[in-house]
Amino acid sequence: MENLLRLLSLNAARLIFVGSLLVALYVGLNWALDIEARPDATSRAAERAAAEASAREDAAAAATPPPTPTAASATPTAPPTVDPEELIAAAAPPAETSVQVLDAGGGQARVDAVVSALEQIGYDIVARQSSSRDVERTTVYFTDGNQPQAEGLRARDPRFQVVEANQGLSDGVDIHVLVGPDF
Repeated sequence: MENLLRLLSLNAARLIFVGSLLVALYVGLNWALDIEARPDATSRAAERAAAEASAREDAAAAATPPPTPTAASATPTAPPTVDPEELIAAAAPPAETSVQVLDAGGGQARVDAVVSALEQIGYDIVARQSSSRDVERTTVYFTDGNQPQAEGLRARDPRFQVVEANQGLSDGVDIHVLVGPDF
């Protein structure tokens, strides 16, 4: 009877082990074969959609003749501006804003310069990594509810001019700075 119990417990352990291997294999294959479920699929889809929209806008702009200047349009007017102090006042203090810095084609020296600039202002750099996408201009992406923080950064340092809503990056960080070759 003792041998029978040992045999049953040994077989049960083998069955549990094999079962867990099969579950792991199933989950891994589903992830590998379902590209849309990968974390970076949404960012790539957003990039493709943005590129297509930009191409359509460029084509429409090329097809439209430039407007003829009139007396009313001869004098250029400056776009309305918001006082930088108002933007800074509306933003949370830099020390309370989490920032991820991503190398998006700028290179290590530019990333170091961005990190140094952000730290001098007082921002909390929580991550520093390479990006899976490149940008032409250094871009600040803000997560939901953090647009004032991104606008405040732009007001504090004019080198951060491009501010956009988060496009597939982590929601656990207030703002993401993708460093391009222009910084």
